[in-house]
Amino acid sequence: MNPPLRSEERREKLWQRLVDGGVDIVATDHAPHTVEEKEVGLWDAPSGVPGVETMLPLLLERARRGEISYERVRDVTSTNVAEIFDLPQKGRVAEGYDADLVLVDPGVSREIRGEDLHSKCGWTPFEGFDGVFPDLTLVRGEVVYDGDDVVGDSDGQNVRR
Repeated sequence: MNPPLRSEERREKLWQRLVDGGVDIVATDHAPHTVEEKEVGLWDAPSGVPGVETMLPLLLERARRGEISYERVRDVTSTNVAEIFDLPQKGRVAEGYDADLVLVDPGVSREIRGEDLHSKCGWTPFEGFDGVFPDLTLVRGEVVYDGDDVVGDSDGQNVRR
């Protein structure tokens, strides 16, 4: 990963800044390199790890445990993103906004396993961690994930014209 993961002390300070409001957005890229691609050595291995499918479940798990508020998770993954990038009709559940929704049962947590994820690489650096996964995902009011599979028209749409 670039930058490489740092000390536990730095990780904890970053987490505290997130909880306290010092971090505006939490986001991830997705680098679904296979284990074989990553095992070629430090200087030749492609950077990045798979993360797009586990970011929200990991944050929601921390909220379930009371380590961060659900409102804070909402803000750093949606509301703040829409405001900072000037994305009208995004980031809120309100009349006139797109119905981009992720529905979860905050009481249901499960172990993250690479074999259960949808990425082509089949592994995750979060193997064995707990996460609260979506039961249903809607984009502009249309179901795009039904709790098991990506369904319907899941193609993205340019939100800036």
